[in-house]
Amino acid sequence: MSILVRCYADCLRRLIWPILLICPLTWLTLARQPKIEGSSAEMATAMGLWLHLPAMLLTAAAIAAILESWPLLSRGRPGAKHLERLPIGPLRGCGVAITAALLSLACGLIIIALCFDWVMQREGRDQSARAIAAAIPAEPDRAQNEFLDARMPAQSTLHFLLPDGLRVDSLQLRPQAVYLGSGEFEPTVIQVYADEQVLSLEPLSISGANEVLNLDFPSRQVQSLEIRALQYGSFQVSFPAGSIVSRSAREFPSWLNCMIAALSYLFPAALSLAVLCLVGRGTSYALSLALALVILLASSLAGLTPHSAALEAYSRSQWIPSASLGSTSLVSMASLAGLLLIAIPARLGGRA
Repeated sequence: MSILVRCYADCLRRLIWPILLICPLTWLTLARQPKIEGSSAEMATAMGLWLHLPAMLLTAAAIAAILESWPLLSRGRPGAKHLERLPIGPLRGCGVAITAALLSLACGLIIIALCFDWVMQREGRDQSARAIAAAIPAEPDRAQNEFLDARMPAQSTLHFLLPDGLRVDSLQLRPQAVYLGSGEFEPTVIQVYADEQVLSLEPLSISGANEVLNLDFPSRQVQSLEIRALQYGSFQVSFPAGSIVSRSAREFPSWLNCMIAALSYLFPAALSLAVLCLVGRGTSYALSLALALVILLASSLAGLTPHSAALEAYSRSQWIPSASLGSTSLVSMASLAGLLLIAIPARLGGRA
């Protein structure tokens, strides 16, 4: 416990100046972004992706801080030989040090998130979040063969279910439309029903691929959806998995969603530190830091951990707990546990 407290206090002390520098940097970055108004207002939600900048900088600072604080995470550090002789567990205290680093990083990320949300609110970019739920086909076995097609007028209705039973007030539809290759371009006109009641008296028109259709209506509990073809056009229209998304009528505070998004950076930080726990005995301080930063950057670019998806959900004003990140989070935690288990014999096999 003394190692945990000492490393936590030391890391937190080392993170004070980075936090004081990152907060004004975040404000300057957001304040200099052009404001998008009018019909392109939806593009303004991409501003939430700027949260990557302060979160990644702080995570890099936390990794450097724990490398300074705990000598056994790299080779040849002062005091490492003395620590190796102490009975400090199979990971030679590295597991406790990593925990302390993550705790201190979590405190810093919370401060960064509150600062980021305050700046977003000050700049008039509200990120109030809503839960989302994707509709699923009522008959999954037949879903791949169900579409609206002028050549098959008998199949004029598609059926879907909302598994979460949310109280919703909007739907977003991203239909797939394939041109049939005959005649002039004519749109396919559809009507959407919820529990056998029409959601909007104004039909929706599909006139090409990659369209996004937004349907707003008074909030209501929805369990089943029907999409009926009112007029067949020149396209074969289908709604694959994930193409129909409902948004809850309940709003969640933006500061809380921002905090969850920032804390998701604990995943790549843990992955980077676990790799250092595995290979740190044989790498210098500079090489260990460079390796950790490469892993941090690669995990962001390649989506190795769920933090990129969490920040994307935040930028779209989606309530992150409803963004289906559970499986990715479990895989990340399993990878972390596996790396630490492999590191035990590596740590016990020699001295620093």
